[in-house]
Amino acid sequence: FMQVANEVLSGLDPATHTVTFHADSSAATAGTPEITPAGNHQTAEIWVRVTNQQGCFGITSFQYTVNPLPMPIQATPLEVCDDMVSGSDTDEIALFDLTSKESEISGGNTSWNFTWYNTDDPTQMDSNTLIQDPSNFQNDIPGHQTVTALVTDENACAVSTTLTLTVNPLPSPEAVIPNYVVCDD
Repeated sequence: FMQVANEVLSGLDPATHTVTFHADSSAATAGTPEITPAGNHQTAEIWVRVTNQQGCFGITSFQYTVNPLPMPIQATPLEVCDDMVSGSDTDEIALFDLTSKESEISGGNTSWNFTWYNTDDPTQMDSNTLIQDPSNFQNDIPGHQTVTALVTDENACAVSTTLTLTVNPLPSPEAVIPNYVVCDD
């Protein structure tokens, strides 16, 4: 409710005005009981009371909607074979198309947006870890690495989920293979 409180004050000094929230107009007029933000998914009319130091007050209301968070599905690891992108096919560094997992993570919900970060720590999701081209991401930790997707729905509600990346080594066939002679059947 803090954002609403700031908007309701609209330039009034918060040090000299008190903002309280109420379930209906009669509670707002009486100044009691106060309510706090609901955590369940609902839409309700909330009444706001602004009181100055002299005890004078005004009331108004607004629609308050609590939308559910998107519920991404934990994706299976994304595995690729080592490639020559780094100049070596034995260093377990390769290219990944992270976007190929978005349908799995969203359960097919095409209205969700994905922002990918090169970190396994959601507190580190910032411009420094933002993956500019998730369709062409090169891992920087050989073998196994975890990246994070911020999943945002049509209501601008967002949660993060992780994706494990695995670079599988290429098989190493025998360097010297003897000549084989066989007879036609």
